[in-house]
Amino acid sequence: MDTKNDIDIRIVDFLTGSTDAETIRALEEWVRSSRENRDYFISQCECWIAAIDADSAARYDAEKAFEQFKLRTGIHGRSRRLSPWVPWVAAAAITVIASVFAFHTGKKAVQERFADIVVEVPLGGKTHMTLPDGTVAWLNAGSRLTYSQGFGVSNRSLSLSGEGYFEVTKNKDLPFYIASEDLAIRVTGTQFNFRDYPEDPEAVVSLVEGRVILHNRIADAGEVALRPGDKAYLDKSLHQLRLERARTRDSAAWTRDILLFDEETLANIVAILERTYDVNIEIMDERLASYRFYGSFYAREMSVGDILSALQSTCKIRFRTEGQTIILY
Repeated sequence: MDTKNDIDIRIVDFLTGSTDAETIRALEEWVRSSRENRDYFISQCECWIAAIDADSAARYDAEKAFEQFKLRTGIHGRSRRLSPWVPWVAAAAITVIASVFAFHTGKKAVQERFADIVVEVPLGGKTHMTLPDGTVAWLNAGSRLTYSQGFGVSNRSLSLSGEGYFEVTKNKDLPFYIASEDLAIRVTGTQFNFRDYPEDPEAVVSLVEGRVILHNRIADAGEVALRPGDKAYLDKSLHQLRLERARTRDSAAWTRDILLFDEETLANIVAILERTYDVNIEIMDERLASYRFYGSFYAREMSVGDILSALQSTCKIRFRTEGQTIILY
């Protein structure tokens, strides 16, 4: 039978990626053989993680961590030289194991040793991603999405600045929360578009499928439930939330590179064009900002000039270019 010291060495070998498949299988069998063994494995791995200074996570030193681990656990044996690629394997292993620990033990201290994950989309760009819980998300230009390393394990909370379209994986035991500076949303499984750029006068939520609960964070008002086909507008200056019935599936047109303006004000169109094409547009006459336009444009095949020319054909506005700025008048 292996001694405690032998088991500790196997655990370290596993964490540093310096063991073979047969040894890993033996360790797995030992862990599964009893609850006591599983708890001991988790405890020792936590000691290993604790041996890593949080500030030095980016410059992870596996040898130093091993020496600290020996001091904390009393493991005996001579120091080992780890191959150059081991730190990267170990860092990845520790990230995975930290999530497993959080799931089994609920100890937030393990998760908090790792920074939040931030996804930022530059102006003129767009991205598509699958979150750890299986939720599919599209992020529009100029957006920022933040979530913790424990997302999908101990929580499903996101922070959004900008615009995102989400197809949320159902999980009744772990509700999905997403919040901007102005609005908070709770869902269990649904499809919706959420737009809240800091510079925009309104935050907008369009529900395609399922059910969501909104909370007006500006006024700290009560919760409002949305049903499919509901579109919610939060006026940031008046702190008021209003609901309308709409073709909410159109709210995701931007994920297909389609700019769809359905009686959109010129002010909102300008903001969308600036983010989509990374350009600077100025409206010279403030009265034009409230003019409304309808149109559908395929952004990938059309330039910002093509779209403005189409709007100009309505005889409501004209435009010209001055240096790096487009002037509307």
